[in-house]
Parts: sequence; structure tokens; C-alpha cells
Amino acid sequence: MSEKFPIQAISDVSDPETIRVVIFINGEFVHVPLSALLKALRQDLTALEGRVEDLETP
Repeated sequence: MSEKFPIQAISDVSDPETIRVVIFINGEFVHVPLSALLKALRQDLTALEGRVEDLETP
């Protein structure tokens, strides 16, 4: 990164809610809070675990 925008180490972040992730979707860059992205992934994984458990239960 340039001197104007130095990269901050994760250990230097005092508030994890301020971490944002840049993703490329539908031909453009967008940013989202990391916590929101992880929340959506956790919900999807929980739903998937439930479906797998249903398949494994006789």
C-alpha cells in the first residue's frame, strides 16, 4: 500500500467492529463489516449442519 494509507496490523485494531472487507460482486467492489459477513456465514453453516444431522439420523 502507499505511504498515504499504511496497512494496519490486525493486532493494532482496538475495535474489531471497525474491520471491513472489500469484495468484488456484480462487476464492482463493495465493502462490508467483517462481523456481518461472518454472521451470515455462521447462519449458513448452522443451517447446513442441521440438514446433515437430519440426513444422518435414521
